[in-house]
Amino acid sequence: MMQPETRTYPIRVRGDLDPALSRWQWLVKWIFAIPHYIVLLFLNIAYVVVTLIAFFAILFTARYPRALFDFNVGVLRWRWRVAFYALTALGTDKYPPFSLKPKPEYPADLEVDHPERLHRGLVLIKWWLLAIPHYLLLLAFYGGARVFASNGNGDLMVGYIRVSLIIALLVIAVVALLFTGRYPRGLYDFVMGINRWAIRVRAYTSLMRDEYPPFRLDQGQREPEPQALPET
Repeated sequence: MMQPETRTYPIRVRGDLDPALSRWQWLVKWIFAIPHYIVLLFLNIAYVVVTLIAFFAILFTARYPRALFDFNVGVLRWRWRVAFYALTALGTDKYPPFSLKPKPEYPADLEVDHPERLHRGLVLIKWWLLAIPHYLLLLAFYGGARVFASNGNGDLMVGYIRVSLIIALLVIAVVALLFTGRYPRGLYDFVMGINRWAIRVRAYTSLMRDEYPPFRLDQGQREPEPQALPET
């Protein structure tokens, strides 16, 4: 009897929660990460340039040059490690490495399978038109708004700030850390699901894969187990 074929999504995001997080380091990790922000400023400029070059390469050859692909995956990896440490997950106190390469020993990493061929036509629309539903959902996850009202005379102003979902979750997480020394596991898994969703969309809109990102909040430290393809 033949075993059913399994299928894994070609973008894999890992974030292993540190079981011994500091109660207070979340207050200053964003400051410690400033050197990374500076490096990432230049890496992100290079990322845009490389993606533009890849756009024309895919359009004319249906291939994403491997060296360019590996560089952009490295930038995504670097961004994710810094975000995991200091910004959108706060899952470790271990300082991120200054590297584009995979680091199995670091608690955060990602991999994107290099495609043999990509659809020439999709390159024209997948980064904007096809991704609009995902952009709207990510806006709900990450977006915030500020609303003000006045009495009409200009001398009274009241307002409120709508905090994004990811920020609200992280505020709950750091309060729990402060008072209990623990990052609630269910909350962490949810935060990881949001980050994983955003990274998949970014890789797709950066032309790395043709597989459409799933509308699925895959929670947890590691990717879900491979799904069996239905038998024919």
